[in-house]
Amino acid sequence: MNSRIAGVAVALILLAGCSASSTQLVPMPPDGAELANPEMTVMYLFRVPGSLSPQAPLHITISGKDVGWIGGGSYLKFEMPPGLHNIRMELKRDLEKNLVGTDYGDVKPGKIYYGEIDFPISRSRRPKLTGLSEREGKARVAGMKPAKVQ
Repeated sequence: MNSRIAGVAVALILLAGCSASSTQLVPMPPDGAELANPEMTVMYLFRVPGSLSPQAPLHITISGKDVGWIGGGSYLKFEMPPGLHNIRMELKRDLEKNLVGTDYGDVKPGKIYYGEIDFPISRSRRPKLTGLSEREGKARVAGMKPAKVQ
């Protein structure tokens, strides 16, 4: 095997390892009980893996509370109180500058929200959160893995 093929193989293995590391720091509501508490909101945040999306885990904070780290191809699912929340997404990298994106969400009680995190092709490459309909969100999450709850 020549060195070029070996280098590509090592890079693919490293990318696969990085994309699989997702950890949730808050409880995950069980499937089928998404609206067990009608006073709360259920939020899904996920990253679609892709060639334009950095593979390092993205640190998620909601209104100052650490929620977890999410890699490509996985999702976080958690309950949160209704109201206006600051959503902070930070990609922490060793060799390059960190990428930080912020967004705000005004969530209603008894609802389920789906947010896709992506890195648009732009000069800043900051993470961007896009809200999806329930139908679109369920379809995207269906093929993904939930984060491991710590």
